[in-house]
Parts: sequence; structure tokens; C-alpha cells
Amino acid sequence: MQNNYKKEYLQYAFFIGSSEELFPCDEGTRKFLGGVNRDAVLTHLLSLRFLSSVTDSTVILGGTSYNLRLTTLPRGFFAPFLAGFSPEYLVTMHNQAHIASIIRELKSVQYRPESFSELFEDIPNPMFVDDADGNILYLNKEYEKFSGIAYDRMVGQKLSDFAGMGVLQPTISPTILLSKNEITVIQTISGKKNMVISGFPIYNDTGEPFLILTCANRISGMTDLSKADVSETNLGEQFANEVGGGDASSISVIAESDAMRTVLNDSVAIAQYPVPVLITGESGTGKEIIANVIHASSRWRNRPFVKINCSAISPSLFESELFGYEGGAFTSASAKGKPGLLETADGGTLMLDEVGDMPIETQAKVLRVLQSGEFYHVGGTKLIRVNVRVIASTNKDLIGMTRSGRFRSDLFFRLNTISINIPPLRERAADVEPLIRHYTYMCNKLYGTNKDFSPELIELARGYAWPGNVRELENIVKRLVITCTEDVLTPENFYSKYGAEYDMSVNAISDTQAPRVPATGGPISMKSLVESYERILIESALTRAGNTRAAARLLGISQATLLRKRSGIT
Repeated sequence: MQNNYKKEYLQYAFFIGSSEELFPCDEGTRKFLGGVNRDAVLTHLLSLRFLSSVTDSTVILGGTSYNLRLTTLPRGFFAPFLAGFSPEYLVTMHNQAHIASIIRELKSVQYRPESFSELFEDIPNPMFVDDADGNILYLNKEYEKFSGIAYDRMVGQKLSDFAGMGVLQPTISPTILLSKNEITVIQTISGKKNMVISGFPIYNDTGEPFLILTCANRISGMTDLSKADVSETNLGEQFANEVGGGDASSISVIAESDAMRTVLNDSVAIAQYPVPVLITGESGTGKEIIANVIHASSRWRNRPFVKINCSAISPSLFESELFGYEGGAFTSASAKGKPGLLETADGGTLMLDEVGDMPIETQAKVLRVLQSGEFYHVGGTKLIRVNVRVIASTNKDLIGMTRSGRFRSDLFFRLNTISINIPPLRERAADVEPLIRHYTYMCNKLYGTNKDFSPELIELARGYAWPGNVRELENIVKRLVITCTEDVLTPENFYSKYGAEYDMSVNAISDTQAPRVPATGGPISMKSLVESYERILIESALTRAGNTRAAARLLGISQATLLRKRSGIT
């Protein structure tokens, strides 16, 4: 078994203080933060500071991609232990390629303890493995050393036994098995030793978790906390009581470009105000994610967040879904009636997705809700009042629709109290690589693969126009990870799976661009027509690809040939 990451940390953990200072949990994290661009890390983190309990992202440092998880801490989390230290967030970072390599090996070795030892014995983090039945299968020497619990005492025992005795508090494996998600918490061992632990579900071929891999950082290297014995305090219990056992929903956000960070900053800034928000942008840009960010950063974050897709419900049923109905209101109505989504969202947030597709006859009633919070059930006579914050999204030109009478101007102006536009992916090329890394990492974890994109394929992707935006990119990554046998994906893999669609987008030339054979006049020069056509092809490829190497690859010629032809033409 080959492990290319021996003696490398699998997880780094640190806190962010209220004054934006970073507090590493252990010596390994301290060295890591000292060896990377600390400002780049902090800048990325600051763009993700939502009030949501958990936010996931991908950051690329020194050519290595890391999964970054930001967990919001309650005010005064360390207050009982150290005056003046006020951490606001717990941060964990994982080398994505390292995690993928470990997961792939775990799927192949399954329950062989000797293989666990080969995988984990040299990793500086405390490591722990249990199965879906709660049996403890393995712990490495670092875990033994920090916990003070011998290997022979734990392996072969039930995890629930140690939880019941208060030795491990809290345990996360049961929640991971239910949610099928990665979880990060602070865990206390024997009531006094604290660790930041992350649990990763390892899936079998049917998509069910069969192993849980737990990686930890001891909270012992925080020199700024030397005056208080935090490492001898039960933080696990406090974390479980005040933050939760790790079962809170998370938001995944990639924002490496200045444009996307501006969108996030604006979203957080307006989140606290009880006014409608209109999110605009092309299909697939991530409008629903931004709506999630707004809700998660608002004072309504612990209240309902209800979404309705205005284009997915037939006009005849739309009002009954939104407003609810009385018994017998229409032929297929339930005799008991049914509350609408507005009532479900009362006290929280309602998202009107694809609001441009809302039936015109319903728009006046929605306007009344925005103005007064009042409406009637379909077939009802009793006035109903709700307090709902409305977020609307659309990929359509609502201004143009108001001019043509397809959308009410008064509703548009009410929804457009605050507007946020998400730029298309082609205008934020800096987000392309981290998005690819992020979705590749998610696929590798889910499918037990260890795929990576070559620098040439990343370069190609940066130059692509992405007409389907982030949704298209995610689907392409999934397709390549699942269907390609090679571990390192290249442009050739891309063309073999996606070439026809890509070429249609990249090389489409309008009739007005194409060179024409003159109807009358002098003799036709075949050479000039071919050169003209080559010029259009080359310039189109350069526009799409952004550089000569990628453009040559698109056209199926060498870079030298492209440069020679371009020089000859111009």
C-alpha cells in the first residue's frame, strides 16, 4: 500500500478571534499557518463569515487545494476560562488530495487492522476508525498518547460504551450515519482533554456509510491561552450544548474572485434588514446559495426557510400551493383544506425562485402580502396575517417583462427594494479552479475515487465560456470523475466525454462571421477565403481559451502551428 502523504497532517485546526487574530490548536497547525500565505487564508475566511453554524469552501494555497470548514461559535465560548480571548469561529482545513487518497485506501482495505496501521501510524493527528455498527476498529499511537486510553482497551469495544461512561463527549458517529455528512465538533476525553475532531463517512458501493474515519487536533498548542488551563476543561459539553452536535446544515460557498466576494459581502450586509431582496443572474450561477447565505446571516436564521419554484408549479395550482386552500375549494381539494407555503414560512423567510414565471393573475395577491402581510386561502373568507421576509430570484429580464405587460411593475419595484446580481462564471475566472477542486473533492469522498484535474485541463476550463455556469461545471466534474478510468484527468479525457458540446460552444460561428464567396466581381481566391476562415477560427478560440496553448488544443493543432498561422494572417 503506497501512502504519498506519510508524516503529513490530515487536518489543521485553529480559532479566529474577534479581532481577526488566528489561534492554532496545536504545533502542527502553528507551523502550517506560518508556512502559507496567512493573509490569503484570512481574506478567504473573512468573506465566509456568515451567522450560519457551518460553512464549507475550498481554498488553494501554494498549488494545494484545501477543504475549509468554518463553524460559528457562540459569544463568550471561552469566557469562563480566559478573560480577553473571544474566538468567533472554529476553522478546520484538510488537504483534499490527502483525504481522497485515504478514503480510497479505506474502501479497499475495509476491516483489516494491519492496513489501518500502514495508513495512519505515521500521521501526526490522532486518528480513530469505527464501523456502522459502532464497533471501534482502530486508533493510532497519537490518539493513544493524547487520550491516555490504550489501544487494547478500545479496539473491539462499542463506541457507545465509552460515550455512556462519559469518556468521549460528544460522539459524532451516530449523527454521521444519519446525516451521511462530514461533521466537526470539539470533543472532550475523560472530562478534561479537548480535541477538535472531524468525522468522515466512508461509503460502500451502495452509497451507505460502512466506516467512520475520525481525525483530531488536540487543543494544546494555543500559547495565547497559556494563562488558562483550557486543555483541562470540558469544552465538548459546552460545544454540544451551545453549538450543537454537528448536525446543523452547512452552506458550501466558493468565492475566490473579487466579484463573488462582493456578492457575499453585500448579502451579509443586507441580511438583517426586513425588506424584500431580488437576486438576479443567469441560470446556474448560484442564486439559491446566495439566498441561503442571506437567510443564514439574518436574525430569522433559526426560523423556517421555505422555497417555492414558480416555474415548477402549474398556474392552476400555484395559488393553492402558495396561499393554501379551504376544504372543497376546488374539485381535487382535500376536504380538510391545506395551509399554504406562506403560513409554513411565517416568522421566517420565503424564497420565490424563478419569480419571473409567476402567473400574472397571482402577482397582485403576492404584492398585497409584501405590503401588508395579508392574504386569503383559496376559497376562504378569513383574513390571514403572516410576517415573512421574501427573497425572490430570476434569470429573466424583469424590466423588459414589465414593459411588455408580462410582469407587474408595482410588484417588481417592491421586490427590487434591494437587488443582488451574481455575475456569470465566465466573468469570474478566478472561481473556476477552486470550484473544480471543490466538486472533485466532494465526488472523491462520495465515490471513493482519487481523481484530479491536470494543470492543462484546469487551464482549458478557465478559458471556457461556461454557458451553464456553476451547475454545468459541477455536472462536468461528476461526469469525468465517474466515467474516466485515469486518476489524472487531461484535456483528452474532457474531449472524449464532452467534446461535441464543448466544440459547439467554442467554435460556433455566426453566418455573419463566416467568409462568403462573392456573388459577382473579380476572380475568387481560395487562399484568401481559407485564410479568412482560419482567422475567425483562431480568434474565436483565443477569445474562448484565453491563451495560445489552450486555443491550439481546442483547434486540434500545435501551439507552434497556431502562432505561425496567426503571424501569417495578421
